[in-house]
Amino acid sequence: MIVINQETQDVIEVPHALAPTLKEGDVFSVEMQPSTQQSQLDDAKARLERLKKTSQQPSRGDIIDL
Repeated sequence: MIVINQETQDVIEVPHALAPTLKEGDVFSVEMQPSTQQSQLDDAKARLERLKKTSQQPSRGDIIDL
C-alpha cells in the first residue's frame, strides 16, 4: 500500500498487513508516540541522575568492595 503525507507529499510504502481494512482513497491519521523501550531508557537515565545527586560519590583513590 502506498501512503502519501498530505502536508509534506512524502510517499512511503506500508505493508497491507498493518492496515488491512484500508482501501484506495481512505484518509487516516497517524499519531507518533515514543517507543516503550525509549521511554524506559529515558526513565532509567533520569533515575540514575537522581541517584548520583543524592549518593555520596567515592573520592579518587577510595577502595570500594564489590
